[in-house]
Amino acid sequence: MYAVIKSGGKQHKVSEGEEILLEKISLDEGEVIEFSEVLAVNKDGNLNVGKPLLEGAIVKGKVLNHKICSDLSKENSLIFICGHYKGIDERVIKKYVDLEVSIGDFIISNGELSTMIIFDSIARLVPGVLNDLNSAMTDSFVDGLLDAPYFTRPDEIDGLKVPEVLLSGDHKAIEKWRSDKKFELTKDRRPDLLNEKESYD
Repeated sequence: MYAVIKSGGKQHKVSEGEEILLEKISLDEGEVIEFSEVLAVNKDGNLNVGKPLLEGAIVKGKVLNHKICSDLSKENSLIFICGHYKGIDERVIKKYVDLEVSIGDFIISNGELSTMIIFDSIARLVPGVLNDLNSAMTDSFVDGLLDAPYFTRPDEIDGLKVPEVLLSGDHKAIEKWRSDKKFELTKDRRPDLLNEKESYD
């Protein structure tokens, strides 16, 4: 449950690091939090034109996926707004939030955890963060499918054997096996991904 927001080249006036808890205007239980003009991002209190991409915390956003993470990893700067309590004043979202992202259909107690998940999923796609970026490019969801199974030595443990093809040294056959397994696993466990892939293709 989270939202992503960005400045989109707009210039906003913000106060220095102040958090204000306001009385909620509704009949629901719980409090609503408003950051003083969203949040302070630099000493002079201005979000400079074209500068950061802001990220905020809202439950009603798009579900976080690889494409969103990949797109955001190309931004020069990111700012996260962590929500608490019942939510954030809707006017803050209307004025400053450009993209809302959810990490799933569930609720947790604070925005920092959701932000850390979003941040990590984006940062690992930035060149230089991982030792080998190619490793991230072969993970699940990159091509719209779940990843294939992995095995280590020894070749057999308690009667469970590594598939023969993986020991064959035939790279073409291994690649075909991995491709087939990715499709099989996705069809079995996440058929919704295949539907999305077909729609996208």
